[in-house]
Amino acid sequence: MEHVHCHPDESAHRPGNEIITQSEQNRSVADQVERVSTELARKSESLLGTLARFRT
Repeated sequence: MEHVHCHPDESAHRPGNEIITQSEQNRSVADQVERVSTELARKSESLLGTLARFRT
């Protein structure tokens, strides 16, 4: 079975509308990363608060 890998330079060979789609996809991924990191920060603070209560 053959594996297909995406290379960044392949976007240069695509029609313009697919490059826009790639850009939108990148923005979507960036939004997801931001949401996940915000959620992770919130959970980390909550966990630290819980640990602090157990230590005292």
